[in-house]
Parts: sequence; structure tokens; C-alpha cells
Amino acid sequence: MQEIIKLVSTIRNDIEDLRSLLTHLSMTHAQRISEEWITADQVMQILKISVRTLNTLKSSGKLPYSKVNGLVYFRTVDLENLLNETYINPGSKDNDYLFKNK
Repeated sequence: MQEIIKLVSTIRNDIEDLRSLLTHLSMTHAQRISEEWITADQVMQILKISVRTLNTLKSSGKLPYSKVNGLVYFRTVDLENLLNETYINPGSKDNDYLFKNK
């Protein structure tokens, strides 16, 4: 009986360790995405935009950036936010106004 109790206790501890590890891995991934910085060239490649369009996004305040020693960097989370803010769902009734007035 003691062996079964010991085995169940070990399994329970292993499950808790696994749960902690999975939680840590998912949090680390989310933190890494929000803290990752990329260059202007990478942004233009990801969004498939020109230098002029990138400068317009920067100067209008739509895409925050950081400048260090003349080099411009962007957070990937800010790119994601820009895409989410400008997301249009054609099936949404909220967007009917956009399509009717174009």
C-alpha cells in the first residue's frame, strides 16, 4: 500500500512539474514576442511596403519605433497591433459603413 501511495505521489509531482514547465514555456513565448525588436528592412519585408510607406507610418504615429545611433528598430508587438487595428472583417456588420461609402 505504501508503494502505491509513493507512486501516486510521484506521478502527482511529475504532473505539477509538467504543468509548471508548460506555463513557463507559454509565458516565455509571449514575453519574447512582445520584446522582440526588428529592423526597418525586416518591417518592410514583413508588411511588403516601401520606405516611403514605412516613413508615413512612423511620422503619423501609427507605428512606434526606437532610434539608436541612426538605426531604427520596431517591436514586433507594435506591428501586430497595427495589423489588428486596421483589420477589416468583410462579414462584420460594423464594416458595412466602410464598404458602402467607398
